Amino acid sequence: MVLAINNNWSRTSAELAVVAVLTLAAFAFRLAIDPFLGDKHQFAPAYAAIAAATWLMGWRAGALAAALSLVSGEFFRPQNAVDAADWHVALAYLGFLVVAVVIVAVAERLRRDKQRAASVAAQLREANQRKSNFMAVLGHELRSPLATMAMGERMLRSGTLDEATLHGTTEMMARQTERMTRLVADLLDVARLQTGKLSLHPATVDVSLLVQDAAAEIRVVTDARQQRVVLQQPSAAGFIHADPVRLHQVLVNLLQNASKFSPECSEIELSVSGNDGWVTFSVKDEGIGIAPAQLQRVFEPFVQLPAGHGAERGLGLGLPLTRELVEMHGGSVRAFSAGPGRGAEFVVKLPRGVPPGALAPAESAGAGVLGEPAHASPDGEQEQAQPGGRRILVVDDNADAAGTLALLLQLKGHQTFTAGTGKAALEVGARERPDLVFLDIGLPDMSGLDVAGALRRLLGEQAVVVALTGWDSEDDRQRSLAAGCDAHLAKPVDVQALDAALGLVRDGSASQRPPEPALAAGST
Repeated sequence: MVLAINNNWSRTSAELAVVAVLTLAAFAFRLAIDPFLGDKHQFAPAYAAIAAATWLMGWRAGALAAALSLVSGEFFRPQNAVDAADWHVALAYLGFLVVAVVIVAVAERLRRDKQRAASVAAQLREANQRKSNFMAVLGHELRSPLATMAMGERMLRSGTLDEATLHGTTEMMARQTERMTRLVADLLDVARLQTGKLSLHPATVDVSLLVQDAAAEIRVVTDARQQRVVLQQPSAAGFIHADPVRLHQVLVNLLQNASKFSPECSEIELSVSGNDGWVTFSVKDEGIGIAPAQLQRVFEPFVQLPAGHGAERGLGLGLPLTRELVEMHGGSVRAFSAGPGRGAEFVVKLPRGVPPGALAPAESAGAGVLGEPAHASPDGEQEQAQPGGRRILVVDDNADAAGTLALLLQLKGHQTFTAGTGKAALEVGARERPDLVFLDIGLPDMSGLDVAGALRRLLGEQAVVVALTGWDSEDDRQRSLAAGCDAHLAKPVDVQALDAALGLVRDGSASQRPPEPALAAGST
């Protein structure tokens, strides 16, 4: 309150000083030219003072200058009896007021336009600087895991590694692959948010299982830094109607952020509370803290605060993504900190969306676990084991990608075929009658969607066609399904997703039916 009063008083004092100087200057100029003008254009210097005051300090200063100029009109007495008449003086003052109002309005409009243009220019400069910094950090973030993976590849190629070193090298490459996967996923999510193509797939989620799963995942990071995750939650936290994948992403982002900005051997607390209508998640750390002026800016894209404690700076995308995802759920997220060096707390508040007691624990068991669920067959029974020995066609114009996936499937006991174009995919499909097709949508000679439709007609409904592509918006998924695909997987795909796709293949698949006439390669 005191600070606000002091600021207002300082502004008022500055306005008074500017108006006083301009008005005195107008008086002095008018007195200097009075012998030459007499009573003609007696308010011209005042008009200039009003315009200058408005331009420099705003409409209040202009109005004050107009009032002082009006009072000072008594110093410029008309030179003849007609001009000295009361009606003539009143008319002159009325005209002055009208002109003064117009001058103040125009000058204020021009002043605000200038300020708005300057503000936009400053924002553009700041955004450009942020993006420049972001690109520099992105280059570093991508080069670092790529360099590490390239070094690991050379070590594996040497063939001289003992079993322990081989295991460590493969684990290192797996970690770096996961790191790059997260970077690419964040970039894609930001792009989807900006284009409005990111959608939610809500389900009933067990809050207790959700936080336990997030805490278990982050322990891979915190254990490496000797940090301890403390989970505080009621014995029965209940359920929430939300997208389990995105809500898991929110909690993991906040926990990773807490770990990054906290020293080694520190403690991170993840707590859950709530009532019948709302659930509140809190992530509290003992890290470097946040200055009060930065508490809102941390949620802006590309804003990167100093990491401290030897941690990577990051891309500045985690918290903006977190805020957008929370708000898409109808909730809110806020940052709290007592200041630099005193830790920080992020609080997420979400509407529960599920009436108390609407679901029994047995009905939603596993709802908060992010592992692949069991796949249900058409008659409602769950498949407990993945089928083996399938005939699988991998279609990808990237030969390395197709070969690697085919090799992985062969190690799982399946027979594989590869194709690099749509034409070749149709030829191999007609000849080999695969049970399952992993199909890249971006092919060089044909649209992958057209190939999917042609394969569906060629192989029938029993065969499974899975889009495996880098295009992963909701529109892309819908187009894939409309073209005849049974599922849509985004690259890079993990082993669990592959196993889930294999689980879609049922008895009576394409390989067990007699061959049909080959479809022309150019058909759609």
